[in-house]
Amino acid sequence: MLLLTQTHGNTDFEGTGIPFNQDKSPGTPSTKTLYSRDWTSSGLGLLPKKDDQFMIMRSNGDFITMTVTKWCAGATWLSLGNECGTSDHPGFAMGPVTTSTGSLTNQLMYFNACAVNGQCGLGGGDGVGFSTHSGWPQFDKNCFGGCWNGASFGGASLYWEGNVLQEVLSYYYRPSTPT
Repeated sequence: MLLLTQTHGNTDFEGTGIPFNQDKSPGTPSTKTLYSRDWTSSGLGLLPKKDDQFMIMRSNGDFITMTVTKWCAGATWLSLGNECGTSDHPGFAMGPVTTSTGSLTNQLMYFNACAVNGQCGLGGGDGVGFSTHSGWPQFDKNCFGGCWNGASFGGASLYWEGNVLQEVLSYYYRPSTPT
């Protein structure tokens, strides 16, 4: 199930807090252009659980998959200050990851957002990604997706294993048991 397509780390969802709480091109899922569905009001009850999976895929077909070991207590796509993330950066889940190339296989990562009141949001850029940093997705911590670029109030960029990307990323969700 396509959750989100991000084409630029700083401008796609600037100032939104979390990309999952708005519709961008509603009803027109795309892996080539900006897309986001408001999962908070979808009525689908999208509250992932243990063993569900999230995947981030590059436009070249490379991907990274997280198998959820913990969905943060009380987490919704709008919540802040959960067990993962910080009071200024929402955290959604944690779990081991597997990449298409086998690197970082089973390394624990966090699925969180570089957003809201942190330096990413104030500098433009509200990205989400997988990172070994527990508080927010940070570029120098094996980050995949929209990650803080390291500059004070500098925003977020799209990263893949420490490298800045100039391509499209698509985010997917797969429940462990079909609904």
